[in-house]
Amino acid sequence: MAVPRSAQSLRTESRVPDLLAWALLVIVLATGALLAVAALAPIHPEATGSTHPTYETMLRGGPGAERFEGVAAVGWAYGGLTLLFFTVCFGLGLRRPEGLGPLRTPLIVGALLHQLAWALLVWVYLGYADDPTPRATFLGFPHPTAVMLYVMWPFPAYFIALYILYFDRFIFTESDRRHFDELVAQYRAPEPPPS
Repeated sequence: MAVPRSAQSLRTESRVPDLLAWALLVIVLATGALLAVAALAPIHPEATGSTHPTYETMLRGGPGAERFEGVAAVGWAYGGLTLLFFTVCFGLGLRRPEGLGPLRTPLIVGALLHQLAWALLVWVYLGYADDPTPRATFLGFPHPTAVMLYVMWPFPAYFIALYILYFDRFIFTESDRRHFDELVAQYRAPEPPPS
């Protein structure tokens, strides 16, 4: 079956180097490098837990922040790259010939806020682990858990709202639908008989 001319032009356009695709590659390579660093980093003897003196089936963690020596920064960077990976993937779905269009700023703002929320979680957690004294709670949870529940978990709703609110205007527009229908019609058109 011959490929319609418009589909060939789409394939040619997709060969153009794309900043988001390169960013995705860099993020994946950096994530792999971080995993290698984490795998090769020395581990505190009690970082993986030790047998609880009262409950043998339960493991208890080691002494606070000492467990994270040498790997806390790697963990923070890994989490940040993971969040950035999802944001760049969302951006790949938004790209147009003219760029990200009107959703560029909300996407960048969302990525920055998500990174700040992650940094807040890491900072609160490491501070909590560093000081073993009893702490106040926020809505019934220790502060690191509260940040996770009330900030990190609901944050993707921002990106979901962007997708829902702007889908018809910027993600899959009316002209995109017409172009898609044309491509489908070209593929469904009967081929002329050989002469």
